[in-house]
Amino acid sequence: MGLCPYGILPLLEPETFVPPTTTLNNRIKDISDDEDDQHPNIDTASLNKWRHEARVQRMTEAQAEKDKLARERTEHQQKLSAVKEKLKAVDISEDTTVNAKLKELEKQEEEFRKKEEELKKKDRLTPWNIDTLCQDGKSKTLINRSKPAEAAPLTDEEKMTKQQEFTKKNRSLLKKFGMFRKYEDSERFLSEHPELACEETANYLVLWCIDLAVEE
Repeated sequence: MGLCPYGILPLLEPETFVPPTTTLNNRIKDISDDEDDQHPNIDTASLNKWRHEARVQRMTEAQAEKDKLARERTEHQQKLSAVKEKLKAVDISEDTTVNAKLKELEKQEEEFRKKEEELKKKDRLTPWNIDTLCQDGKSKTLINRSKPAEAAPLTDEEKMTKQQEFTKKNRSLLKKFGMFRKYEDSERFLSEHPELACEETANYLVLWCIDLAVEE
């Protein structure tokens, strides 16, 4: 049994365990300031510009695919609603034809749902990059305010006390969080317990890993 860094509990079957950090690292592998991997014989500015343009093109194409699917889904739902309304007042002689059309549209509806799931999965697996993380949010005007005084850094003794109090208060949640195998489960659990998204949680889980490794 090896150690699982970044606060993820080691499991008894390491070959089947895919820690949340593995998925996270895969998504952030494309994040850099474009200065980490350069070549002495290639102009740095040109290389960075090309990388940026390539990323922007991929993002634009992905967004266009999402927009197209959304438009087609909206149009399809309108047709589906119209057929259902027509079926309510249809003559018996037209019943077979309208029902056939309804079944065809319902089949297409299922295909749209599958396409949406595929796009969502593709989006989850797409690595983050410097362009996606640095997009502008909503523009707003801010009024200058005096900055609050920065808190003085904690001493080692204060950090230890803080860690002990946090552990005592959240021990059961920390143990439950450490047992999750899947990234999605860990992400959902943290969204339900945002107070665990802190350094103290990572410290606790890393120490737990060490204790288990020592026991082995």
